[in-house]
Amino acid sequence: MTDYTTFEASLGGDTSMSLMDELRAIVAEPLPDETIEEGFRYRPDFSVVYDTRIDMKVLRRSNKQATFTDPKTKTEELDPVISAGLTLAAQCRGIKRNGELLHDSEDEPLTFRSRMFLEVTNAMDNASAMKKWFGSDAEILRHSRLLGDKSAIGEALRGEAVDPTLLSTD
Repeated sequence: MTDYTTFEASLGGDTSMSLMDELRAIVAEPLPDETIEEGFRYRPDFSVVYDTRIDMKVLRRSNKQATFTDPKTKTEELDPVISAGLTLAAQCRGIKRNGELLHDSEDEPLTFRSRMFLEVTNAMDNASAMKKWFGSDAEILRHSRLLGDKSAIGEALRGEAVDPTLLSTD
């Protein structure tokens, strides 16, 4: 059996905790929040807080929901704006007005996924609500690029060279 020593022991310190116990304790600690806040070009009093830790499951789900069959070519195509908007909705942790976090009718932070957000935008789904709120496809893509640049998987959000099996809609 391997004799695990602690980091401290390697430096001549306390040996009461094994390296494995120490690593277990480190892994059990919650990760710090990694968020960014970005304003809206067409709604200057508002900003949004995004979680930059994006799971590939979020991207796959967004891509799957944004895939449609082109009626002319009968091929499946991905709408990058809808995919980006759905990813932004999934990563949204709160919408702010003049620096104050807004809350929905249940006193939860107002997000792009909140029922109240769908109601105020008079939209049937998140993709439509996002297009109404952002005001342009370019603004959705600008936020998506910013989030991608701040996350570890920015290339995937921008559709750059990424292992295609990671983004499969299956």
